[in-house]
Amino acid sequence: MSIVTREEYKTYNKIKNKIGVNDKCTQTTRKQNSQNARTIIITQLPRKHNLRDDDDDDDDDDDDDDDDEDYEDDEDEYDGTDDEDDDQNEDSELKSKLKAKRCYTRDDLKYYKELDAKRQKFVDDVEVQVRKFNNSSIPLRFKVIESDMNMHLKALALNKVDQLAMLDPSASEYFKLNTWIENLCKLPIGKYKDLPVNASNSIDDISTFLDTTKTKLDEVVYGHNDAKNQIVRLLAKWISNPKSKGLVIGIEGVHGIGKTSLVKDGICQVLGLPFGFVPLGGISDASFMVGHSYTYEGARWGKIADILMNVGCMNPVLYFDELDKISTTTHGEEISNLLIHLTDSSQNDKFQDKYFVELDIDLSRCLIIFSYNHAEAINPILRDRMITIKAKGYNTKDKITIARDYMLPKILEEYGITSNDVVFTNEMLQYIIQHTDDEEGVRNMKRSLEELVSQINLHRLLKKPLNDGDEIMTFPFQVTKKVIDKFVKKKSDENTSLPMMYM
Repeated sequence: MSIVTREEYKTYNKIKNKIGVNDKCTQTTRKQNSQNARTIIITQLPRKHNLRDDDDDDDDDDDDDDDDEDYEDDEDEYDGTDDEDDDQNEDSELKSKLKAKRCYTRDDLKYYKELDAKRQKFVDDVEVQVRKFNNSSIPLRFKVIESDMNMHLKALALNKVDQLAMLDPSASEYFKLNTWIENLCKLPIGKYKDLPVNASNSIDDISTFLDTTKTKLDEVVYGHNDAKNQIVRLLAKWISNPKSKGLVIGIEGVHGIGKTSLVKDGICQVLGLPFGFVPLGGISDASFMVGHSYTYEGARWGKIADILMNVGCMNPVLYFDELDKISTTTHGEEISNLLIHLTDSSQNDKFQDKYFVELDIDLSRCLIIFSYNHAEAINPILRDRMITIKAKGYNTKDKITIARDYMLPKILEEYGITSNDVVFTNEMLQYIIQHTDDEEGVRNMKRSLEELVSQINLHRLLKKPLNDGDEIMTFPFQVTKKVIDKFVKKKSDENTSLPMMYM
């Protein structure tokens, strides 16, 4: 008898017992029933090797012995586990542990048996969790059948499963095709996240939700009212028609004004949708997003498909950062053309990743958001596809509000300090802004605040004064101009010291 998978071996034994192959049967009956069992297996299960009778009539009497020999030294290799007992007596978690051990090599099993009971339990628990996470206990065929894929995709995938059964497991093509099917099953085809409210809710509930959405966005990011109002209108559209297609939004503004925070911490939290980040700066070609054909050694799927796998739904928020940083080379044009296709509402329900050949990926219900600094650097066709929202920079008054109400609470929390322990008055915040490199955003201001809080925390723990002649620092502590002058430095001031070394 040729080697078969363990699952096929178990199925074969069950069918053989069911149709009456036992020691009480005559030799002729046993031979015929055993052949019937094999015929059932051949017609019902895809396999890597055929299950067949040997041609030599002398082996007919040894059918049952052959069955046992398929898994040589089973008791030693599988730690005394009996398959029939597993099916009938063990719960699902225990069977998962035992299944993990069947993948062990002899060295693995030897090491496992030398562990004490506590360490063995730890290993068993981790094995169960990992196998559940990878969904590895379900055979490929049933992963496909039980998935949310439509019948066309299931037929395509099951055809690949049948092809896999005909390949030699040691061949590279087997590994490539097996990996392809496994990863296809990881794509959340047909799975969508629902909005917090929908058309079935009462008008009062919907009205309350829309009213509080703007407030929640204000709590995350200061300003950007145009962007926030656009999101509220989008929500109203999706509530009225949950199957309506997503929008393409372009947020234009200088760096450091909170574009990413608005999307990740604001929009995604309000909509209850996962955040998918795609950095466009520095991408060499479009293969980053569409992958390579699975027939190549070491090939992988693209970034878009990777995001879908990680977030587990087909309607995340796709955030493309630094759109204006795409190069103007031929490879850069290839990326722009791909994004044009991605934002075309008549085509983006058939996005194709080169790794998942023959598969159309529906991205039509994604919310696609681009961020950029300079609109003139963007492909004009792609720019016309977006609803452009200009996010303006901040003046000094805005920056004081942002520092006091948004940045400092988070920075102080990182150090386990409260606003009552370290006091920044509006006057001192303005002084910090004036002594920080001028910018429309707030990145430099944030760095200055982090430097101050870090120094204050360090000197408190060291029980040292912040300045010579001062008393040892204790809480509550009020930040002064003297402290700011010591620790807040402009980059321009730091850069001038380097040339002076050679004068």
